Amino acid sequence: MAVNKTSSIDLNIPAKVLSCQVTNITAISSWAHDDGQGDPWWSGSLNPKSYSWELTMTVTAVTHGSHLTRTPRKFDGFDVVVGDYIAGATDGRALQIVSISEKTTNSVKCIAEDRLRYNTFRSASGSGIFTVPGSAVIFQLNENGDPMIDPLPTGIVSSDFYANINSRFKYLNPQMNYMFEKTAHGYEAGDVVCMDGTTNTFELADSDNISRLVGTVTHAGPGPNNFLCRPANGVIDFVPGLPGLPGDFIYPMTDNSGDLTLTDTGVALFLKLTSAIASVTKGSVSNGTCTAGDTIELNDTNIVFITSSSGVTSVANAVTDINALTSSHGVTATAEAGANTITSDIGTYGSAYGLVGGYVPYSASINGTTVNFVSDAGGQAAYGIAVGIASDMATDINTAGISNIIASESGGMLVIKETAGGSITISNISTDGQGNNFAGNNGTASLNTTNPASSNSFTLQLERLDGGEIILKDIVGNATTDFGILSGHNGSYALGLHVEQGIRKAGTTVVATVAARNAITSKLAGDSVHILDAGEGEWAQHLWDGSAWTVTATQDSAATDANSLSETFTAPIGGFGNSSTVTLGRISSNSRVLSVLVEVLTVVSGYTGGVPSLQVGTSSNIDRFMSDAENDIEFAGSYTTTPDYHYAGATELELKANFTHYGATSGAIKVTVTYV
Repeated sequence: MAVNKTSSIDLNIPAKVLSCQVTNITAISSWAHDDGQGDPWWSGSLNPKSYSWELTMTVTAVTHGSHLTRTPRKFDGFDVVVGDYIAGATDGRALQIVSISEKTTNSVKCIAEDRLRYNTFRSASGSGIFTVPGSAVIFQLNENGDPMIDPLPTGIVSSDFYANINSRFKYLNPQMNYMFEKTAHGYEAGDVVCMDGTTNTFELADSDNISRLVGTVTHAGPGPNNFLCRPANGVIDFVPGLPGLPGDFIYPMTDNSGDLTLTDTGVALFLKLTSAIASVTKGSVSNGTCTAGDTIELNDTNIVFITSSSGVTSVANAVTDINALTSSHGVTATAEAGANTITSDIGTYGSAYGLVGGYVPYSASINGTTVNFVSDAGGQAAYGIAVGIASDMATDINTAGISNIIASESGGMLVIKETAGGSITISNISTDGQGNNFAGNNGTASLNTTNPASSNSFTLQLERLDGGEIILKDIVGNATTDFGILSGHNGSYALGLHVEQGIRKAGTTVVATVAARNAITSKLAGDSVHILDAGEGEWAQHLWDGSAWTVTATQDSAATDANSLSETFTAPIGGFGNSSTVTLGRISSNSRVLSVLVEVLTVVSGYTGGVPSLQVGTSSNIDRFMSDAENDIEFAGSYTTTPDYHYAGATELELKANFTHYGATSGAIKVTVTYV
């Protein structure tokens, strides 16, 4: 299904609007999945309709006033990129460009799709494409998913063109209904989806992955492997070099370089959602050569072919020279096995009808995949009967989705290409309406059934791993023609989700105890916890600084007025031994203990073995604030000290009171500590 493209619109650069003439169309595939509700147009229905096509077009360059475009003050065919839309000039039916195999200043060959099959279901006949041949308009969307068509090409568009286009992009706006892929995901509308940093894929939200929130599922389709999602934040695809794997957080470098890193530098900028899909262009000339000294421009970098033998630069030589400058142009060259191409040959294999064609339906197997020949649009147009000619056969072969197989029509002949250079084996399954097989002698396709792999044949292949464009121009000589390499863009950049525009909104988790806080495994710098009982039944607030928890507030520190802690000892005291030590409470750093008051409410009596006493202080210094010499609990009255003690420690300080009672049978003593 179609790609997602975020805005490439920039300051002082006008919207890209190009008029073109679509001259040829080849159907590529029909939708492969039944929606289970009577889909009338999917590939297994009685009337399947294509949703993707290969388009060949001539592009009219347009001038503008910006000096910042690829070619200053001009848009042309080289400016058409994956993610752009192309719409018929008369009806406004828009397709999205999902790959580009060839482009020059004035021509483009690409594959375009009916995104979400909007056109298919809008048309009573299930037709997903505008009229071809005919005029069309190429345009882009802004960051809100709105079409930018300013100025509208004059003289070619109908009066309702813009209204149709504008309405189309209000339907499931591609930025508000972002399409992602996961095989057999099983999601439902309303599900919350996150990235999993371990499996590197989309997962339903849980307590372990919620920090990697992506968004909410709006539609559990189309098909079993795609889903539409409303992202929690903006999604970008214009950064070619997002490092890491899906599910990784990406941070800014701290060296003022503006580069990105997987090392936690404090603030996450992006959450990686998908990896890049490499762009690849493969030469069409086997064992091509050029002249030493020929020069090409590759992504704005000049490459002079200097490696040669007797002044001739081979494919292997070209690989050496191109890869010497990979760090500049971002492209890697390899020598790959040449494509294995077979073409209908009536002179050698004969023909059932004197041309390439047959009465549909019938079937054959190509490299183990069944192809059902059912298309007859070309045959109906040419002969007015239900026959499929070469263009129809190509449509059905491409619809079958055979690995490394691409079919096309050329001069009425069927052309089948095995792009990796492998063999092409054809087995007939059922005959056409007149009893003729697809392949073999006097078949409908005039092809041999056994076609061995190409050997000792190599072509020049260029690959850009970050998914960006591969733009080629001849500067000296004709190396692009000699090697058969063309500019193209059939990959896509990695996708990343903005993490709160670079400043993260941290969350607060409520836990019962400090132990529960320590058990939290999914946390980022800035996250905080509210602890219901951090000790002595008091709440506390702690902040994660990226490596440790820091106390930011406690129940004691939250107040700004004077506070007091108190405890009343009432004899007899339970437990073992002759003394009892209690924690009065805790004070935070920068608190000051002002006074200690001991009130003997009832004198202590009935003790044996010693003289009762009372001390107030800390664990390490139990009489720091009041010693037993500063009170007399055998006589009624009140006793006061004013320690004026300032605490400046890193953690909270526990205040203690110790009552040595020697088994007293009666007595009541109240201890009160006042602090600010």
